[in-house]
Amino acid sequence: MSKTNWNEALGQSITADEWIQKFRYEIPVCKVCYSQLSIVASATSKRTTHFRHPDNSRCATVQANSALYRHFCPKELDKNNAKILKDWVKENGYLLYRQLCSLLGASISMPEFSDILLAAHSRQIWYYVGLDVYLLPHTLIVNYGDFKKLNRTGRQYKMFMVFDSSITSYEELWNKPGRHTENIFRIKVLPTNQEYEVLKIEPIPSPTNLVIPDYFENYLRKGKIL
Repeated sequence: MSKTNWNEALGQSITADEWIQKFRYEIPVCKVCYSQLSIVASATSKRTTHFRHPDNSRCATVQANSALYRHFCPKELDKNNAKILKDWVKENGYLLYRQLCSLLGASISMPEFSDILLAAHSRQIWYYVGLDVYLLPHTLIVNYGDFKKLNRTGRQYKMFMVFDSSITSYEELWNKPGRHTENIFRIKVLPTNQEYEVLKIEPIPSPTNLVIPDYFENYLRKGKIL
C-alpha cells in the first residue's frame, strides 16, 4: 500500500487524493514494476486513500520482494576488475561513502558503510565483468538491503533502494541498457505505507574540495575490509 505514486507529467510523487482531483482519467502506473495501480478510497477516518498493486505483485517496492537483489551473483568472475575496483575504493573510500549518502539522501554510519562493503564481499560484487566506478555506488547500495537504524540525518524511517523490478542480474545495468536500467528508486518505509522516489542513474556529483576527516583516514586499510 502506498499513499503516493510517481506522476510522469509532474516529475514527482503525488498522493492518491491529488491523483483523483487532477488526473482522474489517467490510470496510475508504478514506475518500478510498470503495473497498473488501483486507487482505494478511504473507508474510515483511520485509513487514507491509497494506491494498491495487483494481488501477488512482485514489485521491488514491496519490502519482501526487494530481497531478490540479494540473490544476484556474477556468472563469471573477473579478478582483474575486482582488483581495479578495490584499489579505487582504497584510494577513494570517503568519496564512495559520500556518494552512497547522496543516493540514500541521508547519513550512513561507519558500521553501515563497513557492512555495505562486507555485503559486496559475500556476493562477490567486485568480480562482475564490466562493473565500473560509475555504477559501483548504485550496485553496492541496492545489494546491501535495508537501512534500519533511525534518527540519523535525513532518516526518520527505515529505507532501502532498488532497481527496476524486471532486472534479473546487476550485469543488465551495463550490458543491456534500456528503460529498465534508467532509474534507481529510494523507498521509505513509513508507519502505515511505503513511498518511493525516482532517481536517474547518472554520475553522482563529486563534492568540490573534498576534505577527508581524520577519523576516515586509512579507515579501509586499518579495518582490512578490502
